[in-house]
Amino acid sequence: MDREGSGAFFPADDTVIEPAAAGALSGLEFALKDLFDVAGRRKACGNPDWQRSHEAACAHAAVLEKLLNAGARLNGMTITDELAFSLKGCNIHYGTPRNPAAPGRVPGGSSCGSAVAVAAGLADFAIGTDTGGSVRIPASHCGIFGIRPTHGTVDDGGCMPLAQSFDVVGWFARDADLLMRIGDVLLPPDTAMAGEIAMAAELLENPDPAVCDAFQGWMNEHMPDVPVIRLGKGVGELAQLIRNLQGIEAWRNHGPWYEKVRPNMAPDIRERMEWARSIDPAEEESCRRAIAAAVAELKQRIGGRCLIFPTSPVVPPRIDADEAAFADYRKRVFQQTSLSGIMGTPQISMPLMLVDGLPVGISVMGVRGSDRSLLQRVCDITKQVQL
Repeated sequence: MDREGSGAFFPADDTVIEPAAAGALSGLEFALKDLFDVAGRRKACGNPDWQRSHEAACAHAAVLEKLLNAGARLNGMTITDELAFSLKGCNIHYGTPRNPAAPGRVPGGSSCGSAVAVAAGLADFAIGTDTGGSVRIPASHCGIFGIRPTHGTVDDGGCMPLAQSFDVVGWFARDADLLMRIGDVLLPPDTAMAGEIAMAAELLENPDPAVCDAFQGWMNEHMPDVPVIRLGKGVGELAQLIRNLQGIEAWRNHGPWYEKVRPNMAPDIRERMEWARSIDPAEEESCRRAIAAAVAELKQRIGGRCLIFPTSPVVPPRIDADEAAFADYRKRVFQQTSLSGIMGTPQISMPLMLVDGLPVGISVMGVRGSDRSLLQRVCDITKQVQL
């Protein structure tokens, strides 16, 4: 798959930036999600009206600056869902990146272009963002590695926010060792260690039976006798706690622009913005209290363990699925991704499982601040599976 045929990169855009210095990532090329500032460039954030109504950036985003200083070369900007407010990976304005691992099926969003650029071999690694699953799900659907780091550990300066309580900068690679090398550049030192591995019963109840059966088969082969714990909270309950606060913050960030510009948007994105507008801002404090109470209980039940589970509850849907099917897909996926979102913990999706010939990632989730040791754990798991 060539660059143009992949549909991964922002059209008619030749953004390329040479490294600022030699460093740990010298010789590597990366792609950058079109949410990040590049000095002198107008980002679109997935929407032409956003690009038209905003000025060019004065400086590079923090993560771009750090990667250039580490010796990496930026070789293009990648397509995102509008305002990063979707999990499908489809964009009515710029097209849908083509999933090399599952032709005819969605790549997952919102970091769709970044995932496809890596999966198609058009970049060594790529930067995305993850609020409700926007790195983990494209990694799962496209058969590559992807990490959502601990909330707040990677500098997101110069990146368009969606909902700051959950937004993180994440990245993709085709192998675990490279995923860890990028972490060596972007992550601070660990403040915790990744503990023993366990499964959470609730994260095995949401996936399709075929996904669950494949995962259980994989566990029986590679990690038999892993204990099962209960979270005490259903994934639907966790997702609902996040959902309203995400909507409140999304409207706070983008509501004034939306009302002033009245942008042309995909119907599902516009519906999401209208829903965000309808939420009473007075609910914010009660949302935060409920989340804090849930997190306290979850921490007690999980302790220092790592959890392992299917990244996505489903295989990548067909691109031509109807809107009702996509609505159900979004709901179920958001439930599966809600645990690390609500806890702010690192989660890494590994491309180690196929379901009916289609990629479904296997995730490991650690405690807050255990990102580097979790990356090492992923390297160890990958090597063990490949022996």
